[in-house]
Amino acid sequence: MRRMLILLPAVLMTVLATLTVGCGTEERRNMERLLAEADSMNRNYINFTTDSVMLAVVDYYDRCGTPNERMKAHYLLGCVYRDLEEAPKALASFHDAVNYADTMSTDCNLALLSRIHGQIATLLLNMQLPYEALDEAKVAEELAYNGSPA
Repeated sequence: MRRMLILLPAVLMTVLATLTVGCGTEERRNMERLLAEADSMNRNYINFTTDSVMLAVVDYYDRCGTPNERMKAHYLLGCVYRDLEEAPKALASFHDAVNYADTMSTDCNLALLSRIHGQIATLLLNMQLPYEALDEAKVAEELAYNGSPA
């Protein structure tokens, strides 16, 4: 009886871990498709009208994604909030995206990181914060030109 009581919590922990991770192949394909669609909409200047899909995508990539995937998901969530004219949420998402960038990695997407800093600069300028916007614009330019910030 005691042995069964000890094993039960271990089994429950394993089952719960399996349920919460949820990084299956089918879900990955679905999330890759949703991320690609959001990226395409953003590149084609199609305004986002809701954040519900991107919140699910961000949640998935926070659990199962690479640093570049997390950065891209949070960047696109920031673009959603930019289109919804929710500047504080957009800035928070863009800053989250920057924080997910693994700049020490050789495969870090520096072009995307440059675009994120450019979006932050634009938002700050719209919020009438020119000095902060200029600082972000400089980082964006350095990333675009040299591939790494000074």
